[in-house]
Amino acid sequence: MDTIVGGNGNDSLTGSAENDVMIGNNGNDTLNGLGGNDTLRGGNDSDRLIGEKGSDLFEGGLGNDRMIWNDGDGSDVMRGGAGNDVTEFNGSVAKGDDLSLKADGGKAIFQRLNLVPITLDVDDTEQFDINGLGGDDTLNVKDLSGTDVQQVNFRGNDGNDFLDASLTNVKILADGGVGNDTLFGGRNNDTLIGGEGGDLLEGGGGNDVLIGGSLNVATTGFIDTLTGGNGSDQYVLANANSVFYNDGNNATAGLNDYALIQGFNTSQDKIQLEGAANKYVLGSSPINGINGTGIYLDTNGNGTLGNTDELISVVAGVTNLNLTAGYFTYV
Repeated sequence: MDTIVGGNGNDSLTGSAENDVMIGNNGNDTLNGLGGNDTLRGGNDSDRLIGEKGSDLFEGGLGNDRMIWNDGDGSDVMRGGAGNDVTEFNGSVAKGDDLSLKADGGKAIFQRLNLVPITLDVDDTEQFDINGLGGDDTLNVKDLSGTDVQQVNFRGNDGNDFLDASLTNVKILADGGVGNDTLFGGRNNDTLIGGEGGDLLEGGGGNDVLIGGSLNVATTGFIDTLTGGNGSDQYVLANANSVFYNDGNNATAGLNDYALIQGFNTSQDKIQLEGAANKYVLGSSPINGINGTGIYLDTNGNGTLGNTDELISVVAGVTNLNLTAGYFTYV
């Protein structure tokens, strides 16, 4: 067994195939255990701890530490210590991960249940960053009361990903990425981003932000379903640079790409659009079997709904909307 000790600066320490003890001491250090069952102690500042192979013990110590698990690593024990600490999980790049996060007394237990199953025993950690990477990933977040966890960030990336956080009390930030994703938020104020693909987003309790499309890539050819649930929710149909669900074809109404908004409450929810009210027109829902209001991009700028105005969204079950009312916001 080797003991590797850093100095007072920002050190990068690398272990061996054996069971190592690594101590960062002062400075913002990076500790990489490599093989063996290692003990990684960050020290006094904000450190990055990477266990790699074996069953490792992470002790962040003082500072805002990041404890990192990569695909192929073993089951680890992680103790963040003082500061705002993060547990980062990076799943398989080729196959979907089946993941669970729950409370066990005052600790958080994170598990991968398929592929090569592992367990992370986590305490004194305020945030989880969970990256699904490739494949169809599933994450179930249970009630985390009694733990130190305050926020869970989930990135599904490629594949048709599924998140169920409906039982949890912590804040959720989820981005499904590419694919047809299903994201259920919890009881806190969540942000759910569907990304590319036809997505289903349900905010649950709290004041949620629902974004069906991608913030970086035009959303065309897909239909997203957005349900805010309880609380004051925001439905984002555009950012300052572009209107989502605009396929760019001014010869058709674009009925194959739009956001279906369900459960909209004019007294507490908001719909975000780009520009100003005069860029849009309202009409009845053009979708068979769905009553409500259609929000259209006024492609010819005449202020009157025509056959080629671009459908952006259908607000189900709600009529008599007004584009200048307070429940519409513009960026």
